[in-house]
Amino acid sequence: MYGIALILVLTVAGGAIAFIGDRLGTKIGKKKLSLFGLRPKHTSTLVTIATGLLITITTFGIMAAVSENVRTALFGMEKLNRRIQETQTKLNDANDQLGKAQSETQKSQEALQQSKEDVNRLARQQADLEYRTAALQGEKNRLQADNSQLMEKNAAMEDDNARLQKEHAELEKQTEALKSGLIAIREGSIVFQAGEVIAQGVIPKGLDADGVRKALNDLAAAANQENRLRMGPVANQYPELVNVHLTRNEFDEAVSNMTANGEKKTGGSGYAVRLMAFANMVLGEPVRCDIEVYDNELIYRQDEFVHGKRLENVSAYSRQEIEGILRQFFREINLIASERGVIPDSLRGTVGVIDGGQVYEVADALTKLEGQCALLAYAEQDTYTLGPLRLKLGIGRLGGPLGLDNE
Repeated sequence: MYGIALILVLTVAGGAIAFIGDRLGTKIGKKKLSLFGLRPKHTSTLVTIATGLLITITTFGIMAAVSENVRTALFGMEKLNRRIQETQTKLNDANDQLGKAQSETQKSQEALQQSKEDVNRLARQQADLEYRTAALQGEKNRLQADNSQLMEKNAAMEDDNARLQKEHAELEKQTEALKSGLIAIREGSIVFQAGEVIAQGVIPKGLDADGVRKALNDLAAAANQENRLRMGPVANQYPELVNVHLTRNEFDEAVSNMTANGEKKTGGSGYAVRLMAFANMVLGEPVRCDIEVYDNELIYRQDEFVHGKRLENVSAYSRQEIEGILRQFFREINLIASERGVIPDSLRGTVGVIDGGQVYEVADALTKLEGQCALLAYAEQDTYTLGPLRLKLGIGRLGGPLGLDNE
């Protein structure tokens, strides 16, 4: 609406000025007026030119008066161009800065992405470190528990060491006593031979550690009594040498074998235990014992057949040969019973015991027989691991209930 009004105003103003100029020119022409000494014709032309100029001036004046843009176009174009140029320069600078900012933004985004990747990597590393820390803490706790156990064991070992040192001191004291005057007493008088059984017995299964210790101490007391009998009058003179010596480690190991490990064994109602001389023990010398533990199993029942031997043409043998046959027969029984589980005598290596009169009767009976027969041996009573195997002999014919003819 503003533009239309401006056009109308300019049109009216230009028409009015043209009308006034035309009237003025006509009037001048009719009256033949002259301006500035010009001819009337030229004066009329001058008025027409002035009228056109006035229209133009009026038009620009009105437009400049009512429009700031026209004033700027007429009077401030150069300034506007300078401002445009400055603005363009600033715009170019801003574009350059924007490009740099975009480049920096791209770098920042790349750095941000790298930072995110680093954060993720660090998070994974932190999780891994936390897991390792937890594992190390668990290992630390386990090591602390192991260390506590080791400290307890070390304390127990220190106690054992103190006890062993005490025992060692006692042994040194006994040794000094021997050096002081017992050597003369013991020369040539051996109380126990190496490997000789000093005492033996059966400890029932199912006892706890305290029960087993008491049973072993009772067995050691029996060994002390046997040692006292062997020492004779010397035992009253040197009572400190009466008690046999059992090492604490061997004693504890025997207790462990008859408690914790006892459940792993099969058969038998108890344990056969033997206290045996460690070496040849001379009169007046401290007696050191080894402990042997076996399962005490029933090896032979009473009247159970042990062994049989076929004899051909018995009448052809002399009494001396028959006695040799009997000795060989006993050796075979010894081997068979040992393999069966009867523990041999530690000194003689035998397991069987037989009455000498019975042997004489069997030998005498064999000398009176003719043809073929069988020499038989039976268990006289129930025989366990510790033995001995007590035998009773008999003479039978081939083809009897034992089936010796099928051997």
